[in-house]
Amino acid sequence: MHNHFECIVLGDLNISFDKLKKSNHYPIWRREIKTILKNFGLKDLLKSFHERLSPTHSTKRNDGPDIQSRIDYIFTSSNILQHSFYAYTHSISEDLFTTDHKALSCYLTQDYFRNKFNSSRKSLEKSPTYKPNTNPQIRYKYHSMTTESWSNYKLINGIIYRQHINNSISPDKTPEQQIEFYWSNIKDIINQTKEKCIPFSEYKKYTKHDHPLCLRQNNNKILTLRTILRKFSNIKINRIQGDHDKWKDYWKLWGTLRKQILVIDVHFNAKRTIWLPVNLTIDNIFDVKKDLQSLLRVINVLHKQEEDSWTINKINKYINDRNNNLIHDQKRMINSILDRKPQKITLDRLHYYDQQTNQFQFTNNPHIIAEQTNLHFQCLGKDLNEIRNIKEYKSIQDLPLYWRSTYEPINNRNCKHMNSLSEDFSIEELSQVISSLPNNKAAGISGITYKDIKHTHQDFREYIQQFFNYIIQVQIYPRDWLYAFLFPIPKPKAWDCKIENTQPIVLLETFRKLFVKILTQRINTKLMTYNLINENNRAGLMGQSTLQPLQVIQHIIESAYKDKKQLWIGLQDLSKAYDRVNSSLLKLALERLHFPDKITTLLISLFSDRKNNVILPFGLSADYDVIQGIDQGEVISPILWIIYYDPMFSHLSQLTENLHITRINKINNIY
Repeated sequence: MHNHFECIVLGDLNISFDKLKKSNHYPIWRREIKTILKNFGLKDLLKSFHERLSPTHSTKRNDGPDIQSRIDYIFTSSNILQHSFYAYTHSISEDLFTTDHKALSCYLTQDYFRNKFNSSRKSLEKSPTYKPNTNPQIRYKYHSMTTESWSNYKLINGIIYRQHINNSISPDKTPEQQIEFYWSNIKDIINQTKEKCIPFSEYKKYTKHDHPLCLRQNNNKILTLRTILRKFSNIKINRIQGDHDKWKDYWKLWGTLRKQILVIDVHFNAKRTIWLPVNLTIDNIFDVKKDLQSLLRVINVLHKQEEDSWTINKINKYINDRNNNLIHDQKRMINSILDRKPQKITLDRLHYYDQQTNQFQFTNNPHIIAEQTNLHFQCLGKDLNEIRNIKEYKSIQDLPLYWRSTYEPINNRNCKHMNSLSEDFSIEELSQVISSLPNNKAAGISGITYKDIKHTHQDFREYIQQFFNYIIQVQIYPRDWLYAFLFPIPKPKAWDCKIENTQPIVLLETFRKLFVKILTQRINTKLMTYNLINENNRAGLMGQSTLQPLQVIQHIIESAYKDKKQLWIGLQDLSKAYDRVNSSLLKLALERLHFPDKITTLLISLFSDRKNNVILPFGLSADYDVIQGIDQGEVISPILWIIYYDPMFSHLSQLTENLHITRINKINNIY
């Protein structure tokens, strides 16, 4: 199939593929149809939404029950399958026509058609300079939005929301389909609002130049004039001046050159009256040459003046920036003084260890780079089979006997307050978190940014509230939320073209981060209000930091020094700590703190069945399964890390032989 085409095969194929698997008596042509569909990668759309498939055809019999079979199908390419959110079988009214078949229907999301039929860009396509791009990228100009523009954005958002909801068809759906229906509507409403209200342009790659366009144009004009002057070389003129045919042939392009010279004169605004004859003869050629040499001297002077002016302006700009940084941006000033430059890496080459040859290899092959990058971030230095065979702890009984009592649910009367974590989000709670969202953060796969969310209409926010509360009710996330982009950045050491010297930044869906941020705020409040976390494990919780444990350590050091006691302090650096979290142990740690089942399921699902794509210089890598750990870029990860290690901290606190006792003399009266 062509790369720019999508394929749908539908209708009465008169084949029961379910029976085809069980019998060898079907004609060859029917098996060939199945093979063709498989070779083209076409998927049965109904199978993607239903475990039990309804029959589509009924044959009536005089004796015995009717014969039910499924011989009607909708087969689609994988791209259409990803943009579909519901498909079902239904009966056809006899008022329309009589048939022994049932109808098959499917619903596709609007974002699939928007890429192909976008009315908001028709004016762009009518432009005489428009050049269609097979895969254009749109860049929205948020910097040009004013307070009035955002007010209009909010108004339009409310209008589009009401129109969209009124026109939406909402058949009976499973919870998974209802979640996708909510998410599809939210994406469509925001994207339509952006297209109507936010200026945009097609993103084009450009090369950064050291000099501005006007100076580069000046330089090109000077080079053109010098090239023309070479034709006036005395040696060349002397060779052809006695031969009329050679003279005519040599100057046959003079008309074109003459126009170029006049354009150069106008471009520099040289304010010279230059006369150029229509035809060149031996009588006027040296006068023309003299005029061109004079013009070249003038435009060289003008070009030098412009370049000097640009250089002075640039110097003044850097001086002003330096003075401003002294007051407003000291970090940038220090980096400039110390000549610190941000480290950047380009994964267009890679030094890696080849498991097949047991040797280090160097490659610039994009396919090998993508494969090795995916393998690294999936395994993180471990063998893939070793990761897949990590023991899963389904209950406390699966733990070693030594740790079972540590993971028993804690006995704290305040644990009853944890049940309120699963209550519905209020509109005030949602609005408060939305207003606190930061600006200038990267968008997720959908392209929706925090700015798009912060300026939404109140009616639309209530729809978002319904969506979030339905997620809590059914404990299911949209499929898009389980996909993320991963961007490698260098560690604070030499990159050396080794993927292990990088660390990942994960770009998550913004609505996912909004939902998790509300949940995190709730969990943070509960853990701190009711003191459910060990006192030595609270750095990162609300109102707490590393200051408290550092103060305790400092007091211990001073006490040991004063009493002249030996003191040993051990430090442990956990490499790729978040990536090595065992989700089954995390689940037991959550149950230990009496987290409601709904919230426990939501938190574990947040890091299950995920897929990542790595952003590479030549595009995205193939997606890979994330089979361990929690995302470092997720807002709830620091709290989950505290919860994950809290059983160990609590256990250590109960070991009396490891306690450090500090004795001081109490002064009863200072007078």
